[in-house]
Amino acid sequence: MMRLSVILHRYIWMPWALLTLAALVYATMFFLRPPPPLRFLGAAAHPSVVHVGENVTVTYHTIRKRSCASTVVRGWVDPIGSIVMRFPQTYGGVGRLGEQKNKVIVPAPDAPGFYCLRMVTHHQCGAAEYDIAAPEACLEVTP
Repeated sequence: MMRLSVILHRYIWMPWALLTLAALVYATMFFLRPPPPLRFLGAAAHPSVVHVGENVTVTYHTIRKRSCASTVVRGWVDPIGSIVMRFPQTYGGVGRLGEQKNKVIVPAPDAPGFYCLRMVTHHQCGAAEYDIAAPEACLEVTP
């Protein structure tokens, strides 16, 4: 039977090897899945009260960390979350990096009421895919 001091002397490297291996696996996972390319800080509709058929300017305040191909889906939703008006998909993702304010002009819904513009961006960055929901920009439509 081996003495404890001999066992510790021979195999003391094993816990350090396992710790190093775990750190390498964690670092690899972290670098393979970088953070999303875009972060929304806020959204606002201008003006906040419009008449049926008028155009609305929606301003999105964002921070872009890198450029990736993207698809944008947006539409007006009512207070219970039902889609009232859907807009065609738009494609993009190429733009300057850093903090910016993007303006989008969209027509107001066709019926009076309270509505919010819901937008989701889908980014393809190499092997990673991200779905990022923007804050809703709400307004009131009057006849």
